[in-house]
Amino acid sequence: MAPTHRLRPAWYYALVFAAIVVGALAQGWFTWWADPFGVRGSSRPKVTALLGEQRRLFKAHDVLRKPPDLVLCGTSRTEQALEPGHPAIAALGLSAYNLAMPGSSIYEQYRMIQHAHARHPLQAVWLELAFLVTAADQPRTNPGFSEERLLVDAAGRPQPLHGLADLPLLLSLDGQGAAWRTIRSGSSPRRTLAETFDRGHFLPKNLDFAGNSRTSFVLGARKLHAEHYRRFVASDAGGGNRHLDDLAALLAFCRANRIAVTLFYSPEHAYYGWLLTRSGLWPAAAAFKQRVLELAGDDVPVWDFSAVGAVTAEPIPPADRPGRTMVNYNDAGHFTTAVGRRMIATLAAGAAEDGFGVRLRAATLAAELERQGALLRAWAADHPADAAEVEALAH
Repeated sequence: MAPTHRLRPAWYYALVFAAIVVGALAQGWFTWWADPFGVRGSSRPKVTALLGEQRRLFKAHDVLRKPPDLVLCGTSRTEQALEPGHPAIAALGLSAYNLAMPGSSIYEQYRMIQHAHARHPLQAVWLELAFLVTAADQPRTNPGFSEERLLVDAAGRPQPLHGLADLPLLLSLDGQGAAWRTIRSGSSPRRTLAETFDRGHFLPKNLDFAGNSRTSFVLGARKLHAEHYRRFVASDAGGGNRHLDDLAALLAFCRANRIAVTLFYSPEHAYYGWLLTRSGLWPAAAAFKQRVLELAGDDVPVWDFSAVGAVTAEPIPPADRPGRTMVNYNDAGHFTTAVGRRMIATLAAGAAEDGFGVRLRAATLAAELERQGALLRAWAADHPADAAEVEALAH
Protein backbone atom coordinates (compact mmCIF):
# COMPACT_ATOMS: atom_id res chain seq x y z
CA MET A 1 0.00 0.00 0.00
CA ALA A 2 1.31 3.43 -0.98
CA PRO A 3 2.24 5.65 1.91
CA THR A 4 -0.31 8.36 2.84
CA HIS A 5 1.04 11.91 2.96
CA ARG A 6 -0.69 14.15 5.39
CA LEU A 7 -0.09 17.86 5.87
CA ARG A 8 0.94 18.96 9.24
CA PRO A 9 -1.63 21.27 10.86
CA ALA A 10 0.78 24.19 10.72
CA TRP A 11 1.26 23.76 6.94
CA TYR A 12 -2.47 23.37 6.43
CA TYR A 13 -3.27 26.59 8.23
CA ALA A 14 -0.44 28.36 6.40
CA LEU A 15 -1.86 27.30 3.02
CA VAL A 16 -5.38 28.40 3.98
CA PHE A 17 -4.04 31.73 5.18
CA ALA A 18 -2.00 32.15 1.99
CA ALA A 19 -5.07 31.37 -0.15
CA ILE A 20 -7.09 33.98 1.73
CA VAL A 21 -4.36 36.59 1.34
CA VAL A 22 -3.91 35.86 -2.38
CA GLY A 23 -7.67 35.96 -2.90
CA ALA A 24 -7.97 39.29 -1.09
CA LEU A 25 -5.09 40.74 -3.09
CA ALA A 26 -6.62 39.52 -6.34
CA GLN A 27 -9.97 40.98 -5.35
CA GLY A 28 -8.41 44.31 -4.44
CA TRP A 29 -6.37 44.37 -7.67
CA PHE A 30 -9.47 43.68 -9.77
CA THR A 31 -11.43 46.48 -8.09
CA TRP A 32 -8.44 48.79 -8.42
CA TRP A 33 -8.13 47.96 -12.12
CA ALA A 34 -11.85 48.42 -12.83
CA ASP A 35 -11.76 51.65 -10.77
CA PRO A 36 -15.54 51.86 -10.23
CA PHE A 37 -15.32 54.85 -7.91
CA GLY A 38 -12.73 56.84 -9.83
CA VAL A 39 -10.08 56.52 -7.13
CA ARG A 40 -7.14 56.23 -9.52
CA GLY A 41 -8.65 58.28 -12.34
CA SER A 42 -8.69 55.66 -15.10
CA SER A 43 -10.22 56.49 -18.47
CA ARG A 44 -12.91 53.83 -18.09
CA PRO A 45 -16.37 55.44 -17.70
CA LYS A 46 -17.26 55.33 -14.04
CA VAL A 47 -21.04 55.18 -13.97
CA THR A 48 -20.87 53.78 -10.45
CA ALA A 49 -19.02 56.89 -9.28
CA LEU A 50 -22.23 58.81 -9.91
CA LEU A 51 -24.39 56.80 -7.58
CA GLY A 52 -25.35 58.66 -4.44
CA GLU A 53 -22.83 58.49 -1.65
CA GLN A 54 -19.93 57.40 -3.88
CA ARG A 55 -19.72 60.90 -5.36
CA ARG A 56 -18.14 61.95 -2.09
CA LEU A 57 -15.44 59.32 -2.50
CA PHE A 58 -14.86 60.19 -6.15
CA LYS A 59 -14.61 63.93 -5.71
CA ALA A 60 -12.26 63.69 -2.73
CA HIS A 61 -9.76 61.92 -5.00
CA ASP A 62 -10.54 63.72 -8.24
CA VAL A 63 -10.06 67.25 -6.91
CA LEU A 64 -6.44 66.36 -6.10
CA ARG A 65 -5.53 65.38 -9.67
CA LYS A 66 -5.77 68.82 -11.22
CA PRO A 67 -5.86 71.15 -8.23
CA PRO A 68 -8.21 74.08 -8.90
CA ASP A 69 -7.99 77.74 -7.96
CA LEU A 70 -11.76 78.02 -7.47
CA VAL A 71 -14.19 75.47 -6.08
CA LEU A 72 -17.96 75.55 -6.60
CA CYS A 73 -19.67 74.22 -3.49
CA GLY A 74 -23.21 73.35 -2.54
CA THR A 75 -25.92 70.77 -3.12
CA SER A 76 -27.00 68.84 -6.22
CA ARG A 77 -28.38 72.07 -7.70
CA THR A 78 -24.91 73.52 -7.94
CA GLU A 79 -23.49 70.16 -8.98
CA GLN A 80 -25.84 69.81 -11.90
CA ALA A 81 -26.03 73.35 -13.24
CA LEU A 82 -22.81 75.29 -12.55
CA GLU A 83 -20.13 74.45 -15.08
CA PRO A 84 -16.53 74.98 -13.97
CA GLY A 85 -15.49 75.43 -17.60
CA HIS A 86 -17.63 78.56 -18.03
CA PRO A 87 -15.80 81.29 -20.03
CA ALA A 88 -16.49 83.89 -17.33
CA ILE A 89 -14.45 81.82 -14.86
CA ALA A 90 -11.65 81.35 -17.39
CA ALA A 91 -11.65 85.12 -17.97
CA LEU A 92 -10.78 85.54 -14.29
CA GLY A 93 -7.67 83.44 -14.88
CA LEU A 94 -8.94 80.69 -12.58
CA SER A 95 -9.26 76.95 -12.99
CA ALA A 96 -12.38 75.61 -11.30
CA TYR A 97 -13.76 72.36 -9.94
CA ASN A 98 -17.34 71.51 -8.94
CA LEU A 99 -17.16 70.14 -5.38
CA ALA A 100 -20.92 70.26 -4.80
CA MET A 101 -22.69 67.03 -3.76
CA PRO A 102 -26.30 65.94 -3.23
CA GLY A 103 -27.66 67.13 0.10
CA SER A 104 -24.24 68.34 1.13
CA SER A 105 -24.03 70.00 4.52
CA ILE A 106 -22.02 73.14 5.21
CA TYR A 107 -19.64 71.04 7.31
CA GLU A 108 -18.96 68.65 4.43
CA GLN A 109 -18.25 71.58 2.13
CA TYR A 110 -15.95 73.13 4.72
CA ARG A 111 -13.98 69.92 5.08
CA MET A 112 -13.70 69.48 1.31
CA ILE A 113 -12.45 73.06 1.01
CA GLN A 114 -9.79 72.29 3.63
CA HIS A 115 -8.91 69.14 1.71
CA ALA A 116 -8.53 70.91 -1.64
CA HIS A 117 -6.61 73.81 -0.10
CA ALA A 118 -4.13 71.42 1.53
CA ARG A 119 -3.23 70.12 -1.94
CA HIS A 120 -3.08 73.49 -3.69
CA PRO A 121 -3.83 76.94 -2.22
CA LEU A 122 -7.30 78.02 -3.26
CA GLN A 123 -7.98 81.54 -4.44
CA ALA A 124 -11.77 81.53 -4.38
CA VAL A 125 -14.83 79.64 -3.13
CA TRP A 126 -18.38 80.01 -4.40
CA LEU A 127 -20.77 78.46 -1.90
CA GLU A 128 -24.48 77.80 -2.34
CA LEU A 129 -26.60 78.48 0.73
CA ALA A 130 -29.45 75.99 1.12
CA PHE A 131 -32.01 76.85 3.80
CA LEU A 132 -33.09 73.24 4.39
CA VAL A 133 -29.62 71.89 5.20
CA THR A 134 -29.47 74.30 8.13
CA ALA A 135 -32.37 72.63 9.94
CA ALA A 136 -31.18 71.85 13.47
CA ASP A 137 -32.06 68.17 13.10
CA GLN A 138 -30.16 67.70 9.84
CA PRO A 139 -26.91 65.69 10.14
CA ARG A 140 -23.54 67.34 9.63
CA THR A 141 -22.40 64.48 7.39
CA ASN A 142 -24.08 62.18 4.89
CA PRO A 143 -23.49 58.49 4.10
CA GLY A 144 -20.33 58.08 2.05
CA PHE A 145 -18.51 61.03 3.58
CA SER A 146 -15.23 60.10 5.25
CA GLU A 147 -13.01 62.28 7.40
CA GLU A 148 -10.17 59.79 7.10
CA ARG A 149 -9.78 60.07 3.30
CA LEU A 150 -9.07 63.81 3.46
CA LEU A 151 -5.56 65.24 3.45
CA VAL A 152 -6.06 67.05 6.75
CA ASP A 153 -8.27 66.59 9.79
CA ALA A 154 -10.78 69.17 10.98
CA ALA A 155 -8.05 70.98 12.92
CA GLY A 156 -5.88 71.22 9.80
CA ARG A 157 -3.37 68.57 10.84
CA PRO A 158 -2.00 66.31 8.05
CA GLN A 159 -3.39 62.77 7.81
CA PRO A 160 -0.52 60.72 6.31
CA LEU A 161 -2.64 57.57 5.96
CA HIS A 162 -5.51 59.23 4.10
CA GLY A 163 -4.69 57.18 0.99
CA LEU A 164 -5.56 53.94 2.82
CA ALA A 165 -8.95 55.06 4.06
CA ASP A 166 -10.83 53.56 1.09
CA LEU A 167 -8.92 50.27 1.03
CA PRO A 168 -11.70 48.39 2.92
CA LEU A 169 -14.16 49.39 0.20
CA LEU A 170 -11.88 48.01 -2.51
CA LEU A 171 -11.78 44.69 -0.68
CA SER A 172 -15.51 44.57 0.02
CA LEU A 173 -18.28 42.77 -1.83
CA ASP A 174 -19.78 46.17 -2.62
CA GLY A 175 -16.54 47.16 -4.33
CA GLN A 176 -16.52 43.92 -6.31
CA GLY A 177 -20.11 44.43 -7.41
CA ALA A 178 -19.38 48.01 -8.45
CA ALA A 179 -16.34 46.83 -10.43
CA TRP A 180 -18.43 44.34 -12.41
CA ARG A 181 -21.12 46.96 -13.03
CA THR A 182 -18.49 49.39 -14.25
CA ILE A 183 -17.17 46.86 -16.76
CA ARG A 184 -20.65 46.03 -17.99
CA SER A 185 -21.65 49.69 -18.33
CA GLY A 186 -18.91 50.54 -20.80
CA SER A 187 -21.48 50.99 -23.57
CA SER A 188 -24.15 52.45 -21.30
CA PRO A 189 -26.17 55.39 -22.70
CA ARG A 190 -25.16 57.20 -19.51
CA ARG A 191 -21.52 57.09 -20.55
CA THR A 192 -21.57 60.74 -21.58
CA LEU A 193 -22.84 61.66 -18.15
CA ALA A 194 -20.08 59.68 -16.45
CA GLU A 195 -17.29 61.09 -18.62
CA THR A 196 -18.58 64.61 -18.16
CA PHE A 197 -18.83 64.08 -14.40
CA ASP A 198 -15.16 63.03 -14.42
CA ARG A 199 -14.32 66.52 -15.64
CA GLY A 200 -16.36 68.06 -12.86
CA HIS A 201 -19.38 68.83 -15.01
CA PHE A 202 -22.88 67.45 -15.07
CA LEU A 203 -25.25 67.17 -18.02
CA PRO A 204 -28.82 67.52 -16.76
CA LYS A 205 -30.23 66.61 -20.19
CA ASN A 206 -28.94 63.08 -19.61
CA LEU A 207 -30.54 62.72 -16.20
CA ASP A 208 -33.27 60.15 -15.93
CA PHE A 209 -36.67 61.77 -15.67
CA ALA A 210 -40.04 60.13 -15.07
CA GLY A 211 -43.35 61.90 -15.57
CA ASN A 212 -44.02 65.43 -16.75
CA SER A 213 -42.89 68.68 -15.15
CA ARG A 214 -46.05 69.24 -13.11
CA THR A 215 -45.87 65.72 -11.72
CA SER A 216 -42.31 66.44 -10.62
CA PHE A 217 -43.30 69.71 -8.94
CA VAL A 218 -46.29 68.23 -7.10
CA LEU A 219 -44.51 65.10 -5.90
CA GLY A 220 -41.44 67.12 -4.94
CA ALA A 221 -43.52 69.61 -2.95
CA ARG A 222 -45.39 66.85 -1.20
CA LYS A 223 -42.18 65.16 -0.13
CA LEU A 224 -40.52 68.43 0.82
CA HIS A 225 -43.39 69.47 3.05
CA ALA A 226 -43.83 66.06 4.67
CA GLU A 227 -40.14 65.39 5.34
CA HIS A 228 -38.74 68.86 5.95
CA TYR A 229 -41.05 71.87 6.09
CA ARG A 230 -43.60 70.39 8.46
CA ARG A 231 -40.98 69.57 11.09
CA PHE A 232 -38.36 72.24 10.39
CA VAL A 233 -36.54 73.41 13.52
CA ALA A 234 -34.32 76.47 13.25
CA SER A 235 -32.29 75.92 16.42
CA ASP A 236 -31.35 73.16 18.83
CA ALA A 237 -32.35 72.84 22.48
CA GLY A 238 -29.64 75.30 23.48
CA GLY A 239 -30.80 77.93 20.98
CA GLY A 240 -27.85 77.42 18.65
CA ASN A 241 -27.39 76.02 15.18
CA ARG A 242 -24.30 73.95 14.42
CA HIS A 243 -24.70 74.44 10.66
CA LEU A 244 -24.41 78.19 11.05
CA ASP A 245 -21.45 77.59 13.36
CA ASP A 246 -19.88 75.55 10.55
CA LEU A 247 -20.49 78.43 8.13
CA ALA A 248 -18.76 80.78 10.56
CA ALA A 249 -15.80 78.36 10.78
CA LEU A 250 -15.66 78.06 6.98
CA LEU A 251 -15.58 81.83 6.55
CA ALA A 252 -12.95 82.19 9.26
CA PHE A 253 -10.78 79.57 7.53
CA CYS A 254 -11.08 81.31 4.18
CA ARG A 255 -10.31 84.71 5.66
CA ALA A 256 -7.25 83.33 7.45
CA ASN A 257 -6.00 81.80 4.19
CA ARG A 258 -6.93 84.77 2.00
CA ILE A 259 -9.50 82.82 0.00
CA ALA A 260 -12.16 85.04 -1.57
CA VAL A 261 -15.65 83.72 -0.77
CA THR A 262 -18.93 84.39 -2.55
CA LEU A 263 -22.20 83.09 -1.12
CA PHE A 264 -25.38 82.63 -3.14
CA TYR A 265 -28.98 81.42 -2.93
CA SER A 266 -30.23 79.30 -5.82
CA PRO A 267 -33.21 80.27 -8.02
CA GLU A 268 -35.96 78.17 -6.49
CA HIS A 269 -39.22 78.28 -8.43
CA ALA A 270 -42.01 80.52 -7.11
CA TYR A 271 -44.14 77.38 -6.60
CA TYR A 272 -41.72 76.36 -3.85
CA GLY A 273 -41.36 79.88 -2.55
CA TRP A 274 -45.12 79.92 -2.01
CA LEU A 275 -44.92 76.50 -0.32
CA LEU A 276 -42.30 77.91 2.06
CA THR A 277 -44.57 80.85 2.82
CA ARG A 278 -47.75 78.81 3.31
CA SER A 279 -45.84 76.37 5.53
CA GLY A 280 -45.13 79.23 7.90
CA LEU A 281 -41.36 79.22 7.31
CA TRP A 282 -40.90 82.63 5.68
CA PRO A 283 -39.81 84.23 9.01
CA ALA A 284 -37.27 81.42 9.58
CA ALA A 285 -35.86 81.82 6.07
CA ALA A 286 -35.65 85.59 6.56
CA ALA A 287 -33.83 85.11 9.88
CA PHE A 288 -31.42 82.74 8.13
CA LYS A 289 -30.58 85.38 5.53
CA GLN A 290 -30.10 87.94 8.26
CA ARG A 291 -27.67 85.69 10.13
CA VAL A 292 -25.76 84.90 6.94
CA LEU A 293 -25.24 88.60 6.28
CA GLU A 294 -23.96 89.06 9.82
CA LEU A 295 -21.41 86.30 9.28
CA ALA A 296 -20.50 87.54 5.80
CA GLY A 297 -19.69 91.06 6.95
CA ASP A 298 -18.53 93.57 4.38
CA ASP A 299 -15.94 91.39 2.65
CA VAL A 300 -18.09 88.43 1.53
CA PRO A 301 -20.72 89.16 -1.14
CA VAL A 302 -24.08 87.38 -0.79
CA TRP A 303 -26.15 86.96 -3.97
CA ASP A 304 -29.80 85.97 -4.10
CA PHE A 305 -31.25 84.44 -7.28
CA SER A 306 -34.47 83.25 -5.65
CA ALA A 307 -36.71 86.29 -6.13
CA VAL A 308 -39.75 85.88 -8.38
CA GLY A 309 -38.83 86.81 -11.94
CA ALA A 310 -38.68 85.51 -15.50
CA VAL A 311 -36.68 82.45 -14.45
CA THR A 312 -38.38 81.49 -11.19
CA ALA A 313 -41.92 82.24 -12.38
CA GLU A 314 -41.73 80.14 -15.53
CA PRO A 315 -45.19 78.59 -16.10
CA ILE A 316 -45.48 74.95 -15.05
CA PRO A 317 -47.01 72.94 -17.93
CA PRO A 318 -50.34 71.15 -17.39
CA ALA A 319 -50.31 67.58 -16.15
CA ASP A 320 -51.38 66.19 -19.53
CA ARG A 321 -48.30 67.53 -21.32
CA PRO A 322 -45.77 64.68 -21.39
CA GLY A 323 -42.08 64.83 -20.64
CA ARG A 324 -39.82 67.53 -19.30
CA THR A 325 -41.11 70.64 -21.03
CA MET A 326 -39.70 73.55 -19.01
CA VAL A 327 -36.86 75.77 -20.16
CA ASN A 328 -35.39 76.75 -16.80
CA TYR A 329 -35.96 73.61 -14.72
CA ASN A 330 -35.07 69.98 -15.30
CA ASP A 331 -37.32 68.99 -12.42
CA ALA A 332 -38.82 70.60 -9.36
CA GLY A 333 -35.54 70.98 -7.50
CA HIS A 334 -32.94 71.49 -10.22
CA PHE A 335 -32.52 74.35 -12.65
CA THR A 336 -30.82 74.00 -16.03
CA THR A 337 -27.27 74.77 -17.07
CA ALA A 338 -28.63 77.72 -19.06
CA VAL A 339 -29.75 79.29 -15.78
CA GLY A 340 -26.47 78.25 -14.18
CA ARG A 341 -24.52 80.10 -16.87
CA ARG A 342 -26.36 83.30 -16.08
CA MET A 343 -25.60 82.82 -12.39
CA ILE A 344 -21.90 82.28 -13.08
CA ALA A 345 -21.79 85.43 -15.21
CA THR A 346 -23.21 87.42 -12.30
CA LEU A 347 -20.95 85.83 -9.68
CA ALA A 348 -17.84 86.30 -11.81
CA ALA A 349 -18.61 89.94 -12.65
CA GLY A 350 -19.80 90.81 -9.17
CA ALA A 351 -22.74 92.54 -10.81
CA ALA A 352 -26.09 91.41 -12.25
CA GLU A 353 -25.40 92.77 -15.71
CA ASP A 354 -28.42 90.99 -17.22
CA GLY A 355 -30.65 91.77 -14.25
CA PHE A 356 -30.57 88.25 -12.82
CA GLY A 357 -29.76 88.16 -9.12
CA VAL A 358 -29.54 90.77 -6.39
CA ARG A 359 -26.74 91.35 -3.92
CA LEU A 360 -28.06 91.31 -0.38
CA ARG A 361 -26.86 93.95 2.04
CA ALA A 362 -27.61 94.25 5.74
CA ALA A 363 -28.87 97.82 5.46
CA THR A 364 -31.46 96.98 2.81
CA LEU A 365 -32.30 93.38 3.67
CA ALA A 366 -35.66 94.15 5.29
CA ALA A 367 -36.80 96.11 2.23
CA GLU A 368 -35.56 93.39 -0.12
CA LEU A 369 -37.38 90.66 1.79
CA GLU A 370 -40.56 92.73 1.72
CA ARG A 371 -40.14 93.14 -2.04
CA GLN A 372 -39.65 89.40 -2.51
CA GLY A 373 -42.68 88.63 -0.35
CA ALA A 374 -44.81 91.02 -2.41
CA LEU A 375 -43.63 89.39 -5.62
CA LEU A 376 -44.61 85.98 -4.26
CA ARG A 377 -48.06 87.21 -3.31
CA ALA A 378 -48.47 88.71 -6.77
CA TRP A 379 -47.41 85.39 -8.32
CA ALA A 380 -50.02 83.56 -6.23
CA ALA A 381 -52.71 86.01 -7.36
CA ASP A 382 -51.71 85.57 -11.00
CA HIS A 383 -51.52 81.76 -10.72
CA PRO A 384 -54.52 80.83 -8.55
CA ALA A 385 -54.57 77.17 -9.59
CA ASP A 386 -50.88 76.71 -8.75
CA ALA A 387 -51.29 78.59 -5.47
CA ALA A 388 -54.33 76.48 -4.50
CA GLU A 389 -52.40 73.32 -5.30
CA VAL A 390 -49.57 74.44 -3.01
CA GLU A 391 -51.94 75.44 -0.21
CA ALA A 392 -53.64 72.05 -0.36
CA LEU A 393 -50.23 70.44 0.16
CA ALA A 394 -49.28 72.81 2.96
CA HIS A 395 -52.50 72.17 4.92
